[in-house]
Amino acid sequence: MQDALKQPGPVKLWCWRLLAALLGPLIALALLELGLRVVGVGYSTHFFVPNLEARDYTTNLKFGWRFFPPRIARWPSAQVVSPRKDANTFRVFVLGSSAAYGTPSDQYGFARILRVLLMERFPDARIEVVNAAMTAINSHSVLPIARDCAKMKPDVFVVYMGNNEVIGPYGAGSVFGRRFRSTALIRAHIWMNSTKISQLFYSLFDWRGDRWGKANNWNGMAAFMENRVGADDPRLEVTYDHFRRNFQDIYRVALGCGAVLVPCTVAVNLRDNPPFSSVHREDMTAQDLALFDTDFQRGISLLSRKLPAEAATAFESCLKRDDQHADAHFFYAKSLEQAGLQPESARDHFIKARDLDTLRYRTDSALNGIVRNLFADPQLEKCRLADIDQRLGEAAASPVKLPGDEFFHEHVHFTFAGNYEVAKIFFETIEPIAANVLGAAPDRAFALPAQEECARRLGFTFFEEAFYDRFMLEEMIGKPPFTTQTGHDGMYAQKKAVLAAKYRGRFTEDNLQLAVAESEKALARDPDDLYLRKGLLNHYIGLRIRGSAIEQLEKIVQVIPNDYFMLAKLGGELMRRGDEDRAASLFQQALRLNPYLFVARQNLGVLEYRQGMRAQGKQPVIEDAGGDRLPPFWEFFGPGATNVEAVSRPL
Repeated sequence: MQDALKQPGPVKLWCWRLLAALLGPLIALALLELGLRVVGVGYSTHFFVPNLEARDYTTNLKFGWRFFPPRIARWPSAQVVSPRKDANTFRVFVLGSSAAYGTPSDQYGFARILRVLLMERFPDARIEVVNAAMTAINSHSVLPIARDCAKMKPDVFVVYMGNNEVIGPYGAGSVFGRRFRSTALIRAHIWMNSTKISQLFYSLFDWRGDRWGKANNWNGMAAFMENRVGADDPRLEVTYDHFRRNFQDIYRVALGCGAVLVPCTVAVNLRDNPPFSSVHREDMTAQDLALFDTDFQRGISLLSRKLPAEAATAFESCLKRDDQHADAHFFYAKSLEQAGLQPESARDHFIKARDLDTLRYRTDSALNGIVRNLFADPQLEKCRLADIDQRLGEAAASPVKLPGDEFFHEHVHFTFAGNYEVAKIFFETIEPIAANVLGAAPDRAFALPAQEECARRLGFTFFEEAFYDRFMLEEMIGKPPFTTQTGHDGMYAQKKAVLAAKYRGRFTEDNLQLAVAESEKALARDPDDLYLRKGLLNHYIGLRIRGSAIEQLEKIVQVIPNDYFMLAKLGGELMRRGDEDRAASLFQQALRLNPYLFVARQNLGVLEYRQGMRAQGKQPVIEDAGGDRLPPFWEFFGPGATNVEAVSRPL
């Protein structure tokens, strides 16, 4: 009887059997994972990796590989961070996506300007502003970055995110991998992608590209044009819930490491960037659609003829037939603004146009509302909300009090002026925190450096400004999805004309030499600043000053030897000078770090082609600085931009 009582019941017996069946495979997987780690298979998924024998750390350029196809994955700004922090050091981490990164250049974003402002306020302290942002990511990627940054003794986390929440990894409009309703499943999937077993599996079986489908070929913003998400799409609520949960957990990470969180609302170009995609109400009849189109085209024609009041009447008629059409709201608001009528109404319609845009490349009202609802309480422990959306609108030139082209290149990325305004807002928020950490007394007489002084300190010359102005117009606004915006051609032509006037006659030899000298002075003031060194490198490469460019590249790769982009760039410069053996060695070194680096593989092919020509007794042409024509981007501004053919500077 006693033996019978000791026998396990059927349920318990099956549980033991299931455990026994799973235990063996689990142990085998654990041993396989351990073995793969020991032999060095795969890549680190931490945001920071050891640099120079682990005396310090550098950002992991492969961090994005578990969120994007490795061939097109974005990367963080290459920089060095020490896990140690002296008592007189104030350390800020900036988290977010491309707007926080500083696109078009991380060298001149608001993180860099914020550092200048803090250094001016606290000249005796060591100010570190670490740019931990990345292009194309959203809150699902920012959370693990925050966890890794928490190990680096941060004083402040600045979190500026929201633009990619819908189209980024796991978002409702994403083209990258799977989508899950459950936050727990998303995090489990992210964790799985960090295992060596997963990395080995995908490296062996992803040669066909099936894991990522169309996303294996990066087409920029155009990649998302088929993934429209309407304002009433139920998937949006799931996205908003994920955003809320991730932001809450980022706050917990900050609390856990003793840092102050500065969450931000996100500003976007509301006044001067039309919606990317508009849809009509589903119940509209054919007759309503025809009448709507007639009124809409009439309104566009009136606007182009500079008759905004009459245009407003036409667009108002459109909205009476369809109040869900994003373009109708935008151009009605634009008409009111240009006519100087009803600024409050214009403001509401500009915002409505953004929120109804079905290509959701911009932070909407709901996402900013989540940030305000979570963090607006001034009594919240170790949290200081920076309402960038509201503050940048207050600084705008228009009576509508919404930001536009005075602060943005296009839809979300700041000009230098926009970055300066945002950095000032952050300074107001962070300065009291820094004073407390550094034990500094209040300084009511302190005056912020002007925008021009910040540009000088960062080596942001007219040469750099012109390069990035051209890049954003030609490579962003000149391509889809911008080319699908209503009125794109006229808008593009107008912007190009403004830039042509801005740079007319500026590309003289004296001005170019002065730009190089200004960049050299900026680096001389702060020789350990890698960003300043890269800025000077840009000047040398752009002006074909090969020897000086190679010298700067040598110094950069000495500081961060695993920066495969800089290794490939150094190889390219050496290849142009004819040092082909060393160039090939650098390309091979870069490919060992990143086998998907196309430019290194392409240049190795060029070198092999040259060797083949020599084997046939032919002499290949090797590009050198002598006789080079001006960089193509100068010619973009038209014949009046320059009157020089070469820059006479020693090589």
